[in-house]
This record gives sequence, structure tokens and C-alpha cells, in this order.
Amino acid sequence: MTERAAYIGQVVRASLVFSAFLLGAAILAAHLFSLQFNEETRSFYTAIVDRHWHSFEFPKGKRGEIYFRDGLLLAGNRKVAEVVVDPGRVSQIDLVASQLGALLHQRPESLQQWIEAFTGHGLVVARALPVSLALEIDRQHLGGVYTRYYYERFYPQGDRGAAVTVGFVGPQPVHRGGLECWFEKTLAGTDGKVVYRKDASRKRLPGSVLECRPKSDGEPLTTTLDQAIQMICEDELRRAVSRTQAKWGCILVLDPKTGGVLGAATSPTYDPNEYVQGRIGVESNPLMQLVFEPGSTVKPLVAAYALDRGWLDPTERFVCNRELTIDGKPLREAESGHFVGGNDGVPIRDIIVRSSNVGMARVALSLGQDRVFDCYRAMGFFEKTGVELPAESKGRHPCQDEERRLNGRVSWPRRTVACSGFGQGLSVTPLQLARAFCVIANGGYLVRPTLVLNQAEAHAQQMQPQTQSLPAGEKVMDADSGTAGGAASLLAGQVARAAEEPAGASARPMAVQDPLGERVLSEKTCEEVRRWLADVVQDPHGTGKAARLERCTAAGKTGTAQVPSPYGGYLTGAYTASFCGFFPAEAPQMVVLVVLGRPKGQYYGGQVAAPVFKAVCDRISYLDQVVLGGSGNAA
Repeated sequence: MTERAAYIGQVVRASLVFSAFLLGAAILAAHLFSLQFNEETRSFYTAIVDRHWHSFEFPKGKRGEIYFRDGLLLAGNRKVAEVVVDPGRVSQIDLVASQLGALLHQRPESLQQWIEAFTGHGLVVARALPVSLALEIDRQHLGGVYTRYYYERFYPQGDRGAAVTVGFVGPQPVHRGGLECWFEKTLAGTDGKVVYRKDASRKRLPGSVLECRPKSDGEPLTTTLDQAIQMICEDELRRAVSRTQAKWGCILVLDPKTGGVLGAATSPTYDPNEYVQGRIGVESNPLMQLVFEPGSTVKPLVAAYALDRGWLDPTERFVCNRELTIDGKPLREAESGHFVGGNDGVPIRDIIVRSSNVGMARVALSLGQDRVFDCYRAMGFFEKTGVELPAESKGRHPCQDEERRLNGRVSWPRRTVACSGFGQGLSVTPLQLARAFCVIANGGYLVRPTLVLNQAEAHAQQMQPQTQSLPAGEKVMDADSGTAGGAASLLAGQVARAAEEPAGASARPMAVQDPLGERVLSEKTCEEVRRWLADVVQDPHGTGKAARLERCTAAGKTGTAQVPSPYGGYLTGAYTASFCGFFPAEAPQMVVLVVLGRPKGQYYGGQVAAPVFKAVCDRISYLDQVVLGGSGNAA
């Protein structure tokens, strides 16, 4: 009985072992079948293998270069390297830290602590290294230390190459500005992808490339900026800001026939190479984002449009008293001693040449709100110019905030209408003001400013960028409101929201289209106003005598405007000085605008901005591309 029981026990144990073996074999067979034929399981384990033995590289497409119109580089690329340490493959961390520290000029103790505390595979210990230094590190054959090469954005002109306009490329895609931002898709190019097998030391196996998608470089961009003119503008603006201690300033040079921006200097400015190294921030461009009250520079614009439409007779005379009472409040000339004409009055020409605020106030009152508004709208104010830069401001018309609040048109007070005649109560960008003077300079066409040499191609390719966008509901900010303590405090946050058109305002007259742009003035009117503006500079009583040039006759208009306070009214002792003009006066080739915000000491446009205009134009007149003809300076 005992033997039989023992036998049965052995059979049972054998059966259990055999059954377990069969079950294990069945499970193994099922698993092998799953690995072979189940797509989900196979993909899971294949991915694990790939992570261990496959690696990836993403060759970056080289960013397209940006050039001056003559081919000189504004923004390019340079090859640099970064040093990466894999702590798991470093046998002697103290020795590696000592050798690397000596090459990278870092403390070996700090570098060693950094490496020991890192738990991953790739610790970047240095970036943007010169290629020569990276090659020296490679020659040391340090185990677990690798160098990776890449292209970094480089701006050879630094802060003297229209930096705010060209813009910058920061370390992250959202850190863009200027042309670099606007043409991001065109300049950026496309990254490639390389998949390959690696060995246990993480090195690529020969002939192991599994997938290769080539990279494509970005397209180059040639700007309208002229290298010589840009350098002149940068030099003269720095001198002017240093001399006047102005809070901000800009010099803008336009081709009046094409709208091409030939020079664009701003102050404060920045070095875009600092942004490449990781400085984070957004700098506004005062040329088309900041707004200011233009003052007397708009007087010829209102007069020209009113004359052209027959609303104003050039022989009509206006009495220019020292003081004009409107709604019980006095409106005075800028200077108490400034007196234009007598009781018989003076024609509009004298009001422009001698810059009478009272006379222009009478002109504006005779025109009325609708016609004054039409004058400014026709000259391109209160709308974007369409230049290829992000976050452009429309400017601001009188009573705009009240119209937004009431969601409808508001009748301007008589005093507001009067002040609008000499540029008070409305705000424009420097680019809008220079564009308006192009109308008079080119014979009556409202051109579209551009920064790209091939304008047609630029307009076809342009896109609205996603960075530096205008936040909904953002109020238009004056360029000088608040305190200014450097580039960030003065410019950051001054991006202007687009101004809405007043409901019910009289429609803009139908205009004849022309390849040069929209015609808004006749050639005859432009010729007459050009003579007036030449007299502003040449006439002994003109306010722009300091703008007389050495080699030809210039024409233009001075402007001196009070700085609005963010709390209403105007800041005491704060002014914006400007001069906008063109040369030669008889056949204008360039429009030049000089604006200096809140200068100390002298602040009149004729004293502060006109001499800068003269310095810029005199230097430009010696360049080869400028043809002065036979007209000399009458002075």
C-alpha cells in the first residue's frame, strides 16, 4: 500500500511538472507569437530596442541672411559649439572637471559639483564657444565629453545697423523682433532629421543611417537700407542726443517716390547680439510704434490738402494776433514776442513760413472738423502705413478716447478744432509724418513705406507675425508719457493699439490709383507748397534757417510740441522738437525726418532738430548716388 501510494505521488508530481512545463511552453509560444504577429506588442518592444540602439540628429536649416541694399551683411550666421558632458561615461570626474575648467575658464570645483549633481545623460556646460576652442576640447579626448556644432545668429553692425528695425533672434522661437519677426517663415528654413544606429559608447555605427531628411536653408532678405546713409543717421543721432540730452530720438530717411526706407536710426537702441546670448525682452520701435504730437510740422499738410480741394484760397488773409480767445480761453503763439503780420492779416504762405499757431488755428476753424479730419486722413494719418514691421500703430485723432467710450462720433470742441490745425491734440508715428511729406515731395502720391528692396515680392510674402502682437484693448500710449529710464522703461510697453475710425466721419474722397501709389494732391499744389517749405529754410523770417544746406536748397518745416501728460493736460517744460523736410527742394530725392523727445535746454524744432537735419543732409549730399543737379544754395 505504501509503495503504491509512493508511486502515485511520483506520477502526480511528474504530471504537475510536465503540466507546468507545457503551460510555460504554451505561454512562451503565445508570447513569441504575440511578438511576431501582434503589431501593438511588437511596436512596444521595438521602441525599447530603438531607444537603446538608435539615435537621432536634427540638422538645423541655416537662417537666411539680411543685407543692406548694397550687399553688406546686416544679420548673418556664425558656426559655434556647445560642450556636453555625460556623467555616466566620465571615469574620473575630478580630472575631467580640472581639464575642462582650464579650457573654459571655469572653476574646476564648481564644474565638478555641477557634473556630479546631474542625473541625466547630456549636461550642457558651455554654449556659443568659438570653433577653435571646441576643436581644442576635442583634441583632449576626454571620455564622456562631447562637442556639438551649430549656427548662431550674428549681427556684425551691432547697435549701429538699424538694430531696432532689423530686430533680433533670441534663444526661443517667441523671442523675435523687427524684420526678423515679420519674415520669420521666410528666413527660418526647415530642419532636417537623421536616424542612425549607435554602439554602446553612444557613437554612430558606420553605414548605419536608417533615415535621412535633408535640411533646407532660409531665404536671404535684401533691405532698402543704405549702408552709408544708415551710418550717417546713427552718427548724427548719437551726437544730437548727447548734445541735447533728449530722452529719445530718431532720424528717418525715405525715398519719396518708392517709399523705401534708406536710413532708420533710433535712440535708445540695443545690440541684438545680446539677445542672441539669452537676454529676454521686447523693445518697441519708435519709428512706427511710438506716437507723439507732431506740432507745426503738419501745418503745410493741412494747407496743401485744403488748397488742392478748393477749401482755401491762397490769397485769403488771416489775422495772426498774439492771442486768440476761444470759448473764453486764450490760445497764444509759442513765444510771446512772435507776431506775424498786422491787422490786415497774412496769406497762408506766411503762416507756414513764419509758423503762426494763431493763424493756423483760424484756418482750421474756417475749415471745420470734418475737413480737417479729411486732410489728415488723406495724408495717411490714423491708419497703418503697411511697413513690414510688427505691431505698427495707427496713431490717435482728437477726442478718440471719448469716441471709444461713447461708441460713436463726437463733435470736437472749437478749441480742439483750432489746435488740430497746428498739430496739437492728435498723435502720429514718425513714419506716418515722413510718409506725409513724401506726398508733397513726389508730386502728390501717398506711397507705401517699405524696408524690402523688391517691394512686390515683399508684399506677396509678408505675413502677420504671432509675436509682438497688439493686446486687445491696449490704449495708445504717447512716446513721452511717464518717466523714461533707458531703453526698457522708455520703449517697452509703448506698443500702440490701432485707432478706430470715428463713426459718421465724412468719407475720404475717391482717389485716382497710380503705380506710385494713391494720388491725393495735384502736381501744381505740390510745387507751390514746396516753394513755401523752401522759404521756411531760405527766408530770413523762416523758422528753419538752421537747416540751410551747403550744396543745395532744402525745404521743410519745423515742429515744437508739448508732451501730453498721462493724467491729462501737458507736462510742464517737456517738448518734442522735430524737423521734416527734403532735398533738393526743386527735385526732391530724399525725405528726412529728425525727432528729439524731451531735450534739455533749447527745445524749439528750429534750434534743436533743424541743425541735425542739416548735418545729415550735408553728409548725404556727398554720396555718389545723390545727384544734386545745377541748383545751388541761394544763401
